[in-house]
Amino acid sequence: MTRRENHSQSSSSKEIWQPISKSELINKNDINILKHYNYEIRGLYNHAHLACNVGSLHSYNYFMYYSLLRTLAKKYKISVKKVRKKFDLNGKVWSTK
Repeated sequence: MTRRENHSQSSSSKEIWQPISKSELINKNDINILKHYNYEIRGLYNHAHLACNVGSLHSYNYFMYYSLLRTLAKKYKISVKKVRKKFDLNGKVWSTK
């Protein structure tokens, strides 16, 4: 889901985390890819809900969202921006046009 990069050799520098695509999903149809990501998000949400730690999932949702975008971009061999334009409705709801 994520990749760490350390751009500096200094031990005091911060690591940069980036969402990555899931290559094993690109042969599946769009709905199954979306279901896979939803399944992972719901699983972690249910786990965090039991631990009363749901508020800390904002960054996880960001990584999962952009991982999904990158997976679809890799599947269609287009940019993430074009994936968002193809699937986003009002920046909130996903659809398969």
